[in-house]
Amino acid sequence: MFNFAEKLRSNRAVAVFLTVSGLFFALLFLLGAIMGLIANEQEALRHTKTLTEAEKLVISISLNQIEANHEDHLVHLSGEVLIDETLIDPLFQVKIYNAISLRRVVEMYQWQEKQFENELGNIEYIYEKIWYEHFIDSNEFEHPRKYYNPAKLLKSKVFKAKTSVKLGAFTLSANLIEKMAHSQLFPMTEMSFWKAEDNIHHLLQEKELQFYEENFYLGNNPVIPKIGDLRIRFEIIQLGMISVIAKQVNSNLVSYQTQTGDDIELFEFGVVSAKRMFWNERISLFPNQLEPRFIGFFLLFLGIYLIFGVLWLAKTSLPFLGNPSNTVGWLFSLIMAAALTFSIIGVIWKNYSPVTAGILFVIAVAILFLLIFAREPKFKKGQKSLKNAYLIPEKMIPKKMAE
Repeated sequence: MFNFAEKLRSNRAVAVFLTVSGLFFALLFLLGAIMGLIANEQEALRHTKTLTEAEKLVISISLNQIEANHEDHLVHLSGEVLIDETLIDPLFQVKIYNAISLRRVVEMYQWQEKQFENELGNIEYIYEKIWYEHFIDSNEFEHPRKYYNPAKLLKSKVFKAKTSVKLGAFTLSANLIEKMAHSQLFPMTEMSFWKAEDNIHHLLQEKELQFYEENFYLGNNPVIPKIGDLRIRFEIIQLGMISVIAKQVNSNLVSYQTQTGDDIELFEFGVVSAKRMFWNERISLFPNQLEPRFIGFFLLFLGIYLIFGVLWLAKTSLPFLGNPSNTVGWLFSLIMAAALTFSIIGVIWKNYSPVTAGILFVIAVAILFLLIFAREPKFKKGQKSLKNAYLIPEKMIPKKMAE
């Protein structure tokens, strides 16, 4: 590796090209990293300011009483969600009360085609049998006759509540309802099975409707499925006790716009205090900020390392770093990138939270102290490196020399 790098360095034309291109990409990476980190931290700061502002304004109110003095205010309330409607799948006679939605999920056992490139560069095809909700058109296969998927006898379908979703005397917004959209399995019973068999007998053809593992199965043997067999299950979105932070407009709960420009509309399952809801929201934002921060750090690392390489090609590299292919070069770039990342984040948060910024700056300075390890070992005057030395076995040393 070292010899190859030295050859590139000795070839003037190649060295000039690599220097120019390396400098261009280094500046591109550095600029992208700095702008990305600044944009991400500004967004994180805006979200934090929004939550802080909202937490100071929120009022906990009664669930069953609408008061005029709370109009257009940010309110917090907890209670049980009620939907005065029964959802029905008429084909299977499945009924559920007080649910936002009822979903029939129909999966078919069918062929799936995959293609890959072999060692000779030719495209080859493999076929697998899978359970899949959406129909795979076998006419588009490379070998449609051999691997044929029959038409799907039944389709998935969603039945949604048409009446308003109530939290006490208040009506929830569509956005809040969407946040609650986490489905759960709704197991079938023997009674619902017998009703379903009468309704879909015209679709059975040669297949048999069976009750299998609290779901429906359309086929002869659920243990050994065949192409075209169907398995049918039901999922519901049913709510119980929830907590909401939103704006009261008459009897509606809608999003509240803060002075920072962001909207607040929080929801959690169970009875949760307003303080806890804001804390949980802050915690949930943290993982979303990690990825752009890491990307910014990585781009800074690449930019600094490229600049290090450009300096080495131009024979103006820092003397203690040596060849960029050495571990020292990588370590130096990592340390500088980490210190810059913490510093940039600290600058953005300086005015809003001096304590947070101060901690970040201290971490950046502490990281810079690691630079003492990012240097090639030096030897005292007259001391030679043992890299190419050979150890002489003790038995080979003459006796007089040993004495």
